Amino acid sequence: MRTTIIRYGIRAAIAIVALSGISLMFISKDESGFHWGEVLGYLAIFLSMIFVYIGIRHYRDHQNGGVVSFGQALKLGVLITLFPAIAFGIYDQIYVNFIDPDFYEDYYQVQMDSIEEANEVAYEARVAEIKSEMETFSNPIVQYLVMFATVLLIGLVVSIISGLILKRDVPPATG
Repeated sequence: MRTTIIRYGIRAAIAIVALSGISLMFISKDESGFHWGEVLGYLAIFLSMIFVYIGIRHYRDHQNGGVVSFGQALKLGVLITLFPAIAFGIYDQIYVNFIDPDFYEDYYQVQMDSIEEANEVAYEARVAEIKSEMETFSNPIVQYLVMFATVLLIGLVVSIISGLILKRDVPPATG
């Protein structure tokens, strides 16, 4: 089980970092660019989670005699997911601290520029919300934990679905 976790965890980590890095080449620093950046970021997460499914299936078919319980599959999936979750948190820190240190400042400026001023109370509330988010995300630990948790939660869902699809209590008939 350990070799499967490491093999597919590393592949998922490489995939999430590579896909995230590639997506940054196509993003502009405006409202639509940040929107597409978010879409591509989630797409990178979901695509890297393919390795959770493949890892569970590989373990079942090649290392565990064609059987895997839901619990084993869930455990395997979550442990594989830890690799891309850690990698994505580290990648985010490298990106916002070294590659684009103005990322959050630019992001929040675009958010401020997009606020509608129709209702003064709603406007002030939204400004306060954006400033609160800026303060929260200025902490690198919070940034890391949010990115880590995002990948981990998506990986948990993929692990549950994969476990339900791939569980097999009886080895396949050979014939």
